Amino acid sequence: MKLPTIFLFVAIACGTLSAADNKRPNILFVISDDQSWLHTSAAGDPVVKTPAFLDARDPEKPFCFWLGTKEPHRGYGFGNGAKSGMDLDKITVPPFLPDNERVRNDVADYLFEIQWFDQHLDRALKLLEQQGELDNTLIVVTSDNGMPFPRAKATAYNYGVHMPLAIRWGSGIKKPGRIVDDFVNHVDFAPTFLEAAGIEVPKAMSGTSLNNLFQSRESGFIDPQRSFTVTGLERHVISRPDGEMSPRRVINTRDFVYIRNYAPDRWPMGSADFEGSHQGNFSDIDYSPPKSLMLELQDDPEIEPHFKRAFGKLPGEELYRITQDPAQLDNLADNPEYATIKTQLAKQMEERLVDTQDPRAKGLAPWKAYPYYSNGDKYLKGKYPEEYKTLP
Repeated sequence: MKLPTIFLFVAIACGTLSAADNKRPNILFVISDDQSWLHTSAAGDPVVKTPAFLDARDPEKPFCFWLGTKEPHRGYGFGNGAKSGMDLDKITVPPFLPDNERVRNDVADYLFEIQWFDQHLDRALKLLEQQGELDNTLIVVTSDNGMPFPRAKATAYNYGVHMPLAIRWGSGIKKPGRIVDDFVNHVDFAPTFLEAAGIEVPKAMSGTSLNNLFQSRESGFIDPQRSFTVTGLERHVISRPDGEMSPRRVINTRDFVYIRNYAPDRWPMGSADFEGSHQGNFSDIDYSPPKSLMLELQDDPEIEPHFKRAFGKLPGEELYRITQDPAQLDNLADNPEYATIKTQLAKQMEERLVDTQDPRAKGLAPWKAYPYYSNGDKYLKGKYPEEYKTLP
């Protein structure tokens, strides 16, 4: 069964062009944990400065290596960002979070973890260069989901699903140094790797190879077939009684984001009175200073709007003009001026769900029955074993 697409990307293709040949490339897939798209120096962040199996392998055969890191997943060393020299006054706090020293310090600690990740990436690139394999290695650098903050990770908003993406292939990308704005998805990586290796891509794969983007010399939007992407979210952790979902589907286009919430009566980030499989109440939001602050001061007039956006229930439909509202704060779904656009996007998204055989398009929800594993324990169908203890 084809699965719906999950993540949204902007592709940054870069590298050093060398003479192309028929040699199959190596593949290096580098993925961070919990990093939103804009927190890279390439994306203009003012604070982040991005920077032994090879000896044992057969030099006549290409390799495929997955370099996965924990960073910038929580927890963080408190104050590491500031201690490293980051200027808290230059930290950009997303507008859906309270802007105070407590939050700025935590964002700096998050950015410090990203720089640690980038140091490992730099070491990998230098090792490839020393081995003479840099230009013949297809390198993909991305993340799994957005920053671990309220209203980011485990949401359908762009701060949760729009990932950083940089690709380098010295002998395979024409006109390197381009910024490509086409919508790219995690499911496109496997077909790309297979095609680069000269292996036929199975028809069952719903992703599409990025090779045509590599071969193009254009920047910006290139492929008309990549004018949108569809995102799906069912459940992050067990955060509601009996493992209930908070299902959402999203379509992203160049100008708008449309979100359909299938269960607006449920708490989207976990129930307020339910201790989840980890992270306590509202357990789809990771423990963090911003989460603690917003829970403690949720009735404070300055905090309350942020709390409601991050923890509150969602309407059945949301529509955002992303070019003017990148933080997705102004919901236009009930604005009659945008009724036609909303209808068009809803129809386009539904067609994609049907085409990819998304169970939601048939009114089905099989995921609730799936076993859930966390910290070595198994929570079958959302039922906790008697010995379950809430993690601190």
